[in-house]
Amino acid sequence: MTIRKSVRNLSDDELIALRNAFGKMMGISDNRGYDYMAGIHGIPQFKCKHGEAGSVADPNFRLFLPWHRAYLYWFEKYLQDSSGDPPITVPWWDWSSEQSRQHGIPNALSDRVVDGNQNPLFSYHVKLPDWIDLSQFNEQTGCQKPSEYDTHREPSNPHLLPTKHRIQSLLSLKDYGDFSDGLEDIHNSIHGWIGGRCGDMSYVPFSAFDPIFWVHHCMIDRVFWLWQLKPGHNIPLLLYDEVLDPFNLTVRQVINIYELGYDYSSQQILVNGGNM
Repeated sequence: MTIRKSVRNLSDDELIALRNAFGKMMGISDNRGYDYMAGIHGIPQFKCKHGEAGSVADPNFRLFLPWHRAYLYWFEKYLQDSSGDPPITVPWWDWSSEQSRQHGIPNALSDRVVDGNQNPLFSYHVKLPDWIDLSQFNEQTGCQKPSEYDTHREPSNPHLLPTKHRIQSLLSLKDYGDFSDGLEDIHNSIHGWIGGRCGDMSYVPFSAFDPIFWVHHCMIDRVFWLWQLKPGHNIPLLLYDEVLDPFNLTVRQVINIYELGYDYSSQQILVNGGNM
């Protein structure tokens, strides 16, 4: 069993190991590498599940949370494989904490250079396939994104990040569809808060290339799990056998994170209503 921790609680050695793992994965050019894994979510594969509210007849047919759990799990396995260090886990960033609402993105993710080297948790050098045409995107957004670039962020005022009270209110929702839609709304707001007008996190085609994507989604998965731990909070049976393409996993197989071999540290703090 591996334990996913808050990025702010990583020891110096754990943070060094995490950065080394990201750096090594970013240097792999085949389907075990960072570029391929990020490309599952947006360019070029676009496999992600988003925005199902209003697009499906059943209000409980929501694959956003289990799909991203499978995605994060898959990414973490390849991160461990590339580092040769199985205990490596993706940490979470609690954007609802008072520290985040005062100071924004943690230094572990926002320092451009660490010990004289580029911080692989700060940005990633993207080189899109030659056949990708960004002219329409650039015309619509005015961002003028080239096919090769370093990811960047345009974070907003930290006070605009969601509050702990908002997360607590969300966790009290018993209906899975309502909870999923509510958490997806918060998820979307964080993407926009980080990316701003032209940053990668603001746009589905590019968001997973930014290393902060994984730390953000680890927090989303953590809140999802905390909701599952509350009595009477269940994923509808109608979703159990849905396949989470392209991971060859069904919803049934990702419901219980213990069966996936990981847990979250200090989860009882939020369950009992305290600080995250």
